Amino acid sequence: ELEESGARVTLAACDSADRDALAAVLAAVPDDAPLTGVVHAAGVGQAAALSATPLSDTAAAMAAKTLGAAHLDALLDGHDLDFFLLYSSVAGVWGSAGQSAYAAANAYLDALAEHRRARGLAATAVAWGPWAEIGMAHAHHSVSDTLERSGLRLLPPATAMTELRRAVVQQDTAVTVADVDWDRYHPVFTAVRASRLFDEIDTVRALTAPADTTAAVSELAGRLRALTGEEQERLLLDLVRSEAAVVLGHTSAEGVPARRAFRDAGFDSLTAVELR
Repeated sequence: ELEESGARVTLAACDSADRDALAAVLAAVPDDAPLTGVVHAAGVGQAAALSATPLSDTAAAMAAKTLGAAHLDALLDGHDLDFFLLYSSVAGVWGSAGQSAYAAANAYLDALAEHRRARGLAATAVAWGPWAEIGMAHAHHSVSDTLERSGLRLLPPATAMTELRRAVVQQDTAVTVADVDWDRYHPVFTAVRASRLFDEIDTVRALTAPADTTAAVSELAGRLRALTGEEQERLLLDLVRSEAAVVLGHTSAEGVPARRAFRDAGFDSLTAVELR
């Protein structure tokens, strides 16, 4: 497709974390087709808590992004590039559970873009949300399903390319591109710890505004006061089972056994937030 548009394509494989190997590839760029732009899109995923991640895995996840980017920055320091594009991730902007090294590596890319700009050099770091059709999230359906359930919708590649073009043309230094359902994502993001990170987003501001639940609480309290202790227990149990059934996708409360623990009934961290 690139060649059909008039481009000359040359494939050269090397480990970008190996400075000498990368330098050899750059040295092979012909004089009649000088290097005018760079896209650094390497990355190694991670799916484990920091305490359960061997140092070698942490180093691998870090090296794929940080060393390659650092080597490109150093080796091309004297080049007048039109663009120096770094593929970063939202993991480096607001964190991602089980991806500590990956998040740190992407935060490094964002910082490198700022550092290059401060030196008067071209640099744009795009912190991507998950992509549809291609990419790490798409390659692992369980990951993409979890992300979408949490409120991080998958970006269509066409949309991503439109935003990428905008970022490069506008010469943004660091920009985040993600399709977020804040109604779902913000409660999940703040379930374990409070955060003011998204407070300036209008949707989040409306979502976190104090809600008047007085009427609903008063109605339930009134019903409970009129019942015996045994009847109160039955009413509350039916209420919890009914709400749990909706979250778990059951057609009725009968799908949720009365004496089964939430985890055993099928709840995870996301459905627990939905129930709350």
